[in-house]
Amino acid sequence: MTKQIEVLDPVLAAVETEEIQIARQNGVDPSIIVMSTGVKFRIKAVSKHALAGIAERYTKTKPKPPVVTIESKGRKEENPDDPDYKDAYQSWELSLAMAINNFLLLRGIDLVDGSIPDDMVLPDSEDWQYEAELLGANSDSKRACYLEWIKVVAAPKDDVMHDGKLLEMGDISKMLNAIGRKSGINQGDVDTAVSQFRR
Repeated sequence: MTKQIEVLDPVLAAVETEEIQIARQNGVDPSIIVMSTGVKFRIKAVSKHALAGIAERYTKTKPKPPVVTIESKGRKEENPDDPDYKDAYQSWELSLAMAINNFLLLRGIDLVDGSIPDDMVLPDSEDWQYEAELLGANSDSKRACYLEWIKVVAAPKDDVMHDGKLLEMGDISKMLNAIGRKSGINQGDVDTAVSQFRR
């Protein structure tokens, strides 16, 4: 359940969930989100301009359906049902969603100092660097290793789905939704990005 709140500056207008309002009333910082592992992140607004730039770059590589000749009609038409095109489009759509989600996770959260449990591998440790490399992350890039650490170690809980319906949000989905709200991103766009992340 969401409620529209009024603020003096319309640029700062945002939708707050009831949970955030309760947290505020109880003296809890609503910009901090706690993962299933106990790791805490501070949610920050991200640049909509940067997100638009990512979308624009990916639009240039968007696959186009093949054109086929329809003899009976005497003309050429696009064939969006072509299986190769469908596969290419799905792959492109997933790549775009992952690029957006990675940007949101890298720019929309800060790790809260002292919130990593003692028994958890640290994001800048050699042990994690080695694991991240095994998972396919660029071990020479601290940001790539950190992003992989967020997804695999700090925020591993997946969404709980049943019959195609979301029963409970996982860690990453909670973060993406919180970042979207904080940034004033259209909820439909956030939901689309999150649903792509679930695939």
